[in-house]
Amino acid sequence: TDGIHGYGYGQDEDQGQLGAWYVMAALGLFAVDGLTSPEPSFSIGSPIFDKATIKLNSQYYKGEEFVITAKNNGKQNVYVKPSKRINGKPSKAGSIKFSEVVKGGSIELTMGKKP
Repeated sequence: TDGIHGYGYGQDEDQGQLGAWYVMAALGLFAVDGLTSPEPSFSIGSPIFDKATIKLNSQYYKGEEFVITAKNNGKQNVYVKPSKRINGKPSKAGSIKFSEVVKGGSIELTMGKKP
């Protein structure tokens, strides 16, 4: 362990980027462009959770929370089926805009064994 911190490796810091990437990937969201485009969006992937709730900070965002639900989720069902619901409306989109997420709402995914 590192003598300065008492844990881990000193000076081995990526400013939290690897941890942030893992959290987003585990939720099934990935920003290919790092949210740097004029209209940033997340690609929709396979979440490891059946349900996850992102609490949005009202100081920065209008929404209260964004809920991700993965029906039929499991070790064998790793593919997101094309049909999904974003804020209750059917969608076949492979991504969701950042602006939609921070408004609050939900995305309902159905998982399957085949793409």
